[in-house]
Amino acid sequence: TVRTMNEHIDVDVSGVLRREMNLDEAGDALLEMMVRTANGRLTAAEALGHREFVLTRLYESA
Repeated sequence: TVRTMNEHIDVDVSGVLRREMNLDEAGDALLEMMVRTANGRLTAAEALGHREFVLTRLYESA
């Protein structure tokens, strides 16, 4: 998916699966992106103009 739709991905941690990145590095990349997003960076979906949202309900709520 990253190869064909990279413009839709905010942070790529697929290197963990290929053993090119360890979990600490992946966690750092995710945290950095979360901080940047919290500080105003648009997500890939926002930048592309996607406004749809689906929250799948798997279980009854309490």
